[in-house]
Amino acid sequence: MLNRLFQHRTQKNALSPNSVDYDILEKKLEDPCATPMYLPLDFLKSITCNFSKEQELGRGGFGVVYKVPEQGILRDRKTIAVKKLSEMHLDDDRFQNEVTYLIGLKHENIVQLLGYCAESRWEAVQVGEKYVMTEIRHRLICFQYLNNKSLDEYISAESCGLEWHKRFEIIRRICLGLHYLHKDCNIVHLDLTPQNILLDDNMLPKIADFGMSRLFGQQQSRVITQNRLGTLGYMAPEYIDNGLISFKSDIFSLGVIIIELLIGSRDYPQSSEASFEHFIENVFQKWRNRFEKTSKHTPLEIYSQQVHTCTAIGLRCVDSDLNKRPSAWDIIEMLNATESENRRSGVNGRPLVDKAVSNSSFSNGKGSGQGATCSIDFAREGNSNGAEQLSTSFASLKEQMVQLAASCQPISGGGLSPNGLLCYGYASTPAKRALMEDFYDTQIDSVDGVTVQMFGVYDGHGGAIAAEYVKEHLFSNLIKHPKFITDPKAAISETYNHTDSEFLKADSLQARNAGSTAVTAIIVGDRLLVANVGDSRAIICKGGHAIAVSRDHKPDQTDERQRIEDAGGFVMWDGTWRVCGLLPVSRAFGNKLLKQYVLADPEVKEEVLDSSHEFLILASHGLWDVVNNQEAVEIVKPIQDPEDAAKRLLQEAYKRETSENTTVVIVRFL
Repeated sequence: MLNRLFQHRTQKNALSPNSVDYDILEKKLEDPCATPMYLPLDFLKSITCNFSKEQELGRGGFGVVYKVPEQGILRDRKTIAVKKLSEMHLDDDRFQNEVTYLIGLKHENIVQLLGYCAESRWEAVQVGEKYVMTEIRHRLICFQYLNNKSLDEYISAESCGLEWHKRFEIIRRICLGLHYLHKDCNIVHLDLTPQNILLDDNMLPKIADFGMSRLFGQQQSRVITQNRLGTLGYMAPEYIDNGLISFKSDIFSLGVIIIELLIGSRDYPQSSEASFEHFIENVFQKWRNRFEKTSKHTPLEIYSQQVHTCTAIGLRCVDSDLNKRPSAWDIIEMLNATESENRRSGVNGRPLVDKAVSNSSFSNGKGSGQGATCSIDFAREGNSNGAEQLSTSFASLKEQMVQLAASCQPISGGGLSPNGLLCYGYASTPAKRALMEDFYDTQIDSVDGVTVQMFGVYDGHGGAIAAEYVKEHLFSNLIKHPKFITDPKAAISETYNHTDSEFLKADSLQARNAGSTAVTAIIVGDRLLVANVGDSRAIICKGGHAIAVSRDHKPDQTDERQRIEDAGGFVMWDGTWRVCGLLPVSRAFGNKLLKQYVLADPEVKEEVLDSSHEFLILASHGLWDVVNNQEAVEIVKPIQDPEDAAKRLLQEAYKRETSENTTVVIVRFL
């Protein structure tokens, strides 16, 4: 559990980012069952000999990977690697992605994360003949070191003697790891390449580098409305052209890797079935000739059929129509289909594949699906090897985003209460974010003959699943509470905590990583009860003035910091104040790994409504990040239609370049 990692330094055997008790760190690194932990920068400097060049394993645009000396600080001589991200190309979103996903992944074909570091320090840097003080960000990831490096060093049949049965097992194992990501974790990797597949001492593959990965909720495809990041030659065409990502994006990359393992290059046909058949036959014949020279103990037909089958699978994976690509589970089942036949033949080893696979059609399979797409073009970006170049005739990203904002309307709507005492409107947009994690709710119900009007905004993080769950369950749980009418404040507080507890029971990776802030408004008669956790906010306009009816929950607030530290956590600065260096809010639903410190216990405030109250605004952080309370009131005040007013606030937030999803609910009192 992550809460064991972030212990306050005043506790016995405690750790914090500034702790220098290396004994504890060493013991945890040596424990194969330990949860990945925060590692102080000074500790990582120590075990890499101050990031010595002698310890470098590799260097690239992303940064440098260092090997910890086998005769170094670790008692059991456990060999680990430390990836130090380049300051020039540092992307905190990618870093947080990789750490967040790897913490929860446990599979023999996924690289094991051991620890991470995110520290910022003011340092003196020489500029010419002078020194200037500047803030230096240090982002490092510590993971298991694999002696055989990455798959790209072994894919060419001509340049190395990697035997076929090892290639076949590598393909099978990659599929197992990919199926785990897709089916068990709902993660699409998005940069599956030979460079990101590491090999252990037994030449078994482990998928690495989750900096670009995406976590899916119930939807199984998304559209990325940003620059396309990835490695050219492995990016699926629908991702390059339309920004569409799904599990089938990884399957395309897998197909390219399979073909590389077969022929040593990415040269495969892209036209007719006739060219496919010719390609399969050529690959089959080349490998058969090689088997005739080298295979002494295994029947020739078994290896030859494996080659035939894998070639056909690879070509299906790179089909331009993503619906024709198999799922990882489809491939695993086909690779296992002839296990019994092989055993009957007296052949030991992994099961093979049915001969008919090359002409079979592939179902969507388990863990796959297809959602809606859109055709919005953005500048494409990737890691080119020089020979491959994409057209740069697209408009700039910012210009494209402006066009998108002008041409695409946000989701919006509204209504009137049955008693005619209020009207409401809402509007919601992902803004410049690739993924939408906000949800909202507007409900009017009757409890024991009393009309209850309920409004909510839920701002998700680490995926949409927590916000979606709260939206679906919070109000229904509330109106069932036995004290809802007699003691609504207590009912609201207990329902927030109960809903959080129920969500945390979900045993899945996405549930462990996801969280959501929330702000809700309940109107019963002339009573307005506002509750919130996190930084989604509510304000009310009274006599033309903005009055805050909620408080943002931030880790640096005196009472919140004290509560977190009393629970054994810590608060540190990393671009903003964060709980245990990770989360910028101190209260939220979900966030299972930080639950000891990040509560879903709401603050509930009550207002008695009268004729001086004009309207109420509930909104996610995307609005309040760029618009202050009084500005929001002044924008909304002249607009009588609350739906139009909500859309106007979205436009203002977008104009001011908010970087967040933005959702607004406005209730106007009549």
